[in-house]
Amino acid sequence: MLLCLAQKGWCGVVNKNLFNTQAACVSAVETKNEAGGNAYNMSSKHALAQYVCTSCLNGTFYTSAKSQLDSVKKLLTECDPEFVGKVAVYGHEDSYMKDLPALCMAYLASDPANKEKLEVLKKTFHRVIDSGNMVRNFVQIVRSGTFGRRSFGDVPRRLVREWFQKRSPASIFHQSIGNNPSIADVVKIVHPKPVDGEGNRSDEKAALLAYLLGAEATDVEGRKVLQRKYLDRKDGQVKVAYSEPWDNLPQIVREFENWKADKSLPIPAVNFRFLDNEKLSTEQWTDIARKANWLTTVKSLGTYANHGVFDVQGMTDVIAERVENSELVTQARAFPYQIMMAYLATDTRVPARVRNALQQAMELATHNVPSLGKVVVCPDVSGSMRSPVTGDRGSATTKVRCVDVAALVAATILRTNKEAEVIPFEESVVERVRLNGFDSIMTNAEKLASVSGGGTNCSAPMQLLNIRRQKADVVVYISDYESWVDSGYTRGTGLMHEWTCFKDHNPGAKLVCIDLTPRTNAQVKEHEDILQVGGFSDAVFDVVARFVRGGWNKNFWVETIQNVPLG
Repeated sequence: MLLCLAQKGWCGVVNKNLFNTQAACVSAVETKNEAGGNAYNMSSKHALAQYVCTSCLNGTFYTSAKSQLDSVKKLLTECDPEFVGKVAVYGHEDSYMKDLPALCMAYLASDPANKEKLEVLKKTFHRVIDSGNMVRNFVQIVRSGTFGRRSFGDVPRRLVREWFQKRSPASIFHQSIGNNPSIADVVKIVHPKPVDGEGNRSDEKAALLAYLLGAEATDVEGRKVLQRKYLDRKDGQVKVAYSEPWDNLPQIVREFENWKADKSLPIPAVNFRFLDNEKLSTEQWTDIARKANWLTTVKSLGTYANHGVFDVQGMTDVIAERVENSELVTQARAFPYQIMMAYLATDTRVPARVRNALQQAMELATHNVPSLGKVVVCPDVSGSMRSPVTGDRGSATTKVRCVDVAALVAATILRTNKEAEVIPFEESVVERVRLNGFDSIMTNAEKLASVSGGGTNCSAPMQLLNIRRQKADVVVYISDYESWVDSGYTRGTGLMHEWTCFKDHNPGAKLVCIDLTPRTNAQVKEHEDILQVGGFSDAVFDVVARFVRGGWNKNFWVETIQNVPLG
């Protein structure tokens, strides 16, 4: 019997995992990932790009916020200032990130004697620090002393002053929400001049700056003025530091202050966060809903339902038409996962017409998903993918997990490539999920995200494809790449080993690895047929499309960032 089995090749065969001829073609592993599995080191530029496009400097499943910050600080010193500026611009304009791009700007501003850093800062500052929130982020990071220096040098101070100069008084007011620091704190630090974009004095801006600094409205000789008073220590007298006419304030500010004094007046068209502490009627909430922008609308659907806005005749159509407006969706630069979060947060109190509009908005927000040919999509649904996609922020932590985003990306690709095969994996391939390319993105994403759990084995889907001898043009992975189950391969990582085997019967195939978490290591080695890209905005699809259509560069994503123009 044993002889028979041996003759049939069922025994006496060497272990192909130990003596595989493909192993010699696979690069040896270089490090361990946070889960203890085998991994390859990323270059400093690639790792910095990975952090800038995925990290919000909050704790993840495996790493703390502090360890992320320490890693980024080290990477910044290893990259040239020009690349730091370019990756900050890319991270903010294409990946829609805020914290790390602001950190990059603070790093460039940290050494007033380094002319190279300051030149890059001057060229990139206004592309990255383009809102009140970004100004506050930048100022807070500088003041924290993260890079050793707590004070502002001449160049950073001038750049922040220019931010005030380039914006209208009304625009500054609308962007003045937030504290620690507040916009008033920023004004106190940099002392912007009340001038317009041409450098001429602006009475309106002077009045607004006085208002932001807490000047009180006082009647002086029958007219209302804004005065800031102080106690003169020499003579003990209260004196006026400055005085600006009330009527010089932007109209929206005067409307807001008048409304606070008399709630019977129409609610001014301000961000609803200005009204957080006010008790408003259904009629007033309806007025707010009519004036809200796209992003505020999507975030406030539950609030509108709580206050009866959808019960007002015509408001369901008003809100739904705004949500599904293609131009507004594009202008909002919303993450697809933000739309998903809004959709999952709605219940039956939000009309089906609005819920359907959210699904349409999702289709619009992911319109640039490429046609990839014969494609296999492998979303990671393992236990570590249950981590919040933007990290742990305490009570402010998002409910959207990495697995939700992975499922969303997979479902989005399937929507455009209806013949695509989706192979979810954890410790092994998850075979119980069946998806239909004609179903909506939301429907398929919900199916995938519902199966999360287990360890991580990134090589499992590729191993299955090799067993099948399957043909494919592109294989797309979406994961956090904390693979550890498949660490038994003798030389390289499991994924790199299986990809090398896959290329034997698919020589023209390309591998795309979309990473959702910050890291300095990878499961694949840089190669001309492999794209490693990080992030969860729809800009990822643009990079993937260009790579699939014609990219053959082992540093394709880094080269994409290197090509970002400064200025």
